[in-house]
Amino acid sequence: MATTLRVVLNRVLTATGSPQIPSTTTTLTDSLSLKALEFLNQFKEEIEDASYWRALRQVYTVNITANTNNAPITGADERARVVRAPAPQAGQLAPLVFDVTAPNNPIQLGEIPLSELLYRAASDAVGTVQTNSSYFAVDIQNDQAVLYVYPAPNQNVTIQLHMVQPPRALVATDLDTSGLLLIPMIPLLLGTIWAILEDRGEELGANAMYTEERWRTALDSAIGRDVGESGSLDQLIPDQVPFDGTSGGGGGVGVQRPS
Repeated sequence: MATTLRVVLNRVLTATGSPQIPSTTTTLTDSLSLKALEFLNQFKEEIEDASYWRALRQVYTVNITANTNNAPITGADERARVVRAPAPQAGQLAPLVFDVTAPNNPIQLGEIPLSELLYRAASDAVGTVQTNSSYFAVDIQNDQAVLYVYPAPNQNVTIQLHMVQPPRALVATDLDTSGLLLIPMIPLLLGTIWAILEDRGEELGANAMYTEERWRTALDSAIGRDVGESGSLDQLIPDQVPFDGTSGGGGGVGVQRPS
């Protein structure tokens, strides 16, 4: 849910019995608000890393030049993660990374550890190349995500990656900056409130154990909603026992969530 730092902090400050941020304030300077901002950033990052949030998903296109094996993923930093989907036929999670050089015939790339890919590339005596690469890995260089492929293609190729890219941490001047808080608000609120109450001491607010439980429940619920609304499919399987309680083959249908 897109919102602004001012809205979230004012709700946190209200819940903890603190003065709200005046509408004329454009930069946080008081120690209480700055501490709340630090707590908020900590929970923001934890929540962003907890799921493949739909609001954080982006598609990146990377052009690999012929006879080279890497190129930067422009716009993706060290927190960017490749989205992976269950592939039951393969018994593993399949990364959503495709060679789309031929738009009508996309080719999925396999994923191997970065160290193995670099080893293979370095140990090739004359360099192995082929028309299209088969494997990929993602490296981080100076806070920039870099795509590596193997073998190096002997033609220019275009790779498309589906990734989750969280926004940067918020700073004191971001009170009304849009696009930096895209995760669900309730877990963020409850987590920040919990941290403030812990920092003050439980006797000055709601019991922190209760607040912690509310935060964890809210986060689980938010993840469940986001995953469900992104098209997660329930699996219908026959019941082992009929609904009437008699013995015999399945008389009903049960619901099984994908693992």
